[in-house]
Amino acid sequence: MTDEPTTVLPSVSTEDGAAFLSARALSAEGHEGAIFDNVFVEAGRGQLVAIAGQGGTGRTSLLLTLTGRFKHSAGTVSVDGHSEPKRVREYAAIASAGPAVEPDEYLTVGALISERLVIGGAEITPASVVEACALFGIDPDSGTLFGHLDAPTKILFALALATAEHRPIIAVDDVDAGLDRRGVHRVWSALRTLADHGHLVLATTAQPDMADVTVHLPAEPSAATRIAPRAEPPASRRTGLHRAPSDVEKSADDTPTAGRGIGPGLPVDAPETPARDRDEDGPR
Repeated sequence: MTDEPTTVLPSVSTEDGAAFLSARALSAEGHEGAIFDNVFVEAGRGQLVAIAGQGGTGRTSLLLTLTGRFKHSAGTVSVDGHSEPKRVREYAAIASAGPAVEPDEYLTVGALISERLVIGGAEITPASVVEACALFGIDPDSGTLFGHLDAPTKILFALALATAEHRPIIAVDDVDAGLDRRGVHRVWSALRTLADHGHLVLATTAQPDMADVTVHLPAEPSAATRIAPRAEPPASRRTGLHRAPSDVEKSADDTPTAGRGIGPGLPVDAPETPARDRDEDGPR
């Protein structure tokens, strides 16, 4: 990394301290009953929000709901004053939300970059991906299968692809899965960096760390689930433009290329199967 300001995350001050994301009495139902119930969230740009709970508590569904990709049965969710799911989606980039949205383990790093360039909107470029990777201190070989990366690098690379889209909200699922203590600290430090540059970061986790706001999901959804702020919100900053994303549908196959990094000037693999949008109200 250099001392020059990054163009991936330009920091611009906001005019007021109003909540950028607001969810009130938010609930979702599934075939077997409530997925999550009566959730309240208030968060601003520059904050790191942890959605904490064990597997099966609805944390992935809540993450997708807060980004306009999962249909809720009650309550409201709004971003920057907009509550229509299509408008909410325009503000958020998803790093991972498995199994609905996650990088394919059998695609190379280069193929995943090419796929994201197709579906990520006009603001993502090969240069912005390189810069986002540098921000997190990674430089994965473009010919390496995603599944062969170590656990922290997988999460950081997925975050880099989302960051390169220049959207104000970055969402990532299961940030501590398969990580040792050092890996957990490395990933949470990257999330803090995103928040410090003005993003509103949403992360699901079993054990929250460094979060400004924590949403605790009980094993059995019942009483109101409310936020637990850690501190006063920092001064918010705006970044990037807002364009409607498309969720990732994986390519059918991929041909690994000769080993090379993803530094400036190096081409990436072209996707063999065009990505297609998922259902507007959530994953199929």
